[in-house]
Amino acid sequence: YNNVLETFTEQRFLEDFESSKQFIVRADMLKNQTESSELLLNLDFLVAEVQTYIDGYPLKGFYFPVSYLEGVQVDFQRLSEWGSLDDKKDYEDLIARYNLLDSYMTQVIDMMTIAVETNLTNNNNSMTGVV
Repeated sequence: YNNVLETFTEQRFLEDFESSKQFIVRADMLKNQTESSELLLNLDFLVAEVQTYIDGYPLKGFYFPVSYLEGVQVDFQRLSEWGSLDDKKDYEDLIARYNLLDSYMTQVIDMMTIAVETNLTNNNNSMTGVV
């Protein structure tokens, strides 16, 4: 999957939300099937991490994909750092991701447009230094 970028749409975040609920159900079932303290601890960490997404989903943080700390403007610069560049395929994957950037940017802009249309915007302080 090194040659693709994430999908940044409301539908994708809704799908992630629904999948997250299923992950918790499955993790709880696994907890009942093991006595390994290490596995139980790992499952507890997984559930806590996934529960954070579930709890935050109603706040619609995905409508705010750009701030001075993070966002596509930061991620674009770091794409080459996030994957290995050890062989020709790695470079082809990186170029493929760069080629998908226009579609990704359109999705981000669409998401921000929806946010503005529903009166949801970033706090001014979180945008200082973005542009």
